[in-house]
Amino acid sequence: YQPPSPPAHSGLHRYQFFVYLQEGRTISLSPKENKTRGSWKMDKFLSHFHLSEPEASTQFMTQYYLDVLSRHNPGVVSNETTDKPEPK
Repeated sequence: YQPPSPPAHSGLHRYQFFVYLQEGRTISLSPKENKTRGSWKMDKFLSHFHLSEPEASTQFMTQYYLDVLSRHNPGVVSNETTDKPEPK
């Protein structure tokens, strides 16, 4: 598992999780498919592995963690390396 890591200043991102019954089958992605997870087609994946409706699902929204800090502290400029107050 890799935690969500949306790019800085890109707003909110929605993450969705679906749980499907595998019925004893092993499902694995090829190295190429694993590299392009962000652009794969869910319908094609479900069809390829003969999966039907999900048994469970959930979703959440998040954004880059320093963007949240900036929003709650408007006088703070955030970047990857340091958080320093803006000069007045």
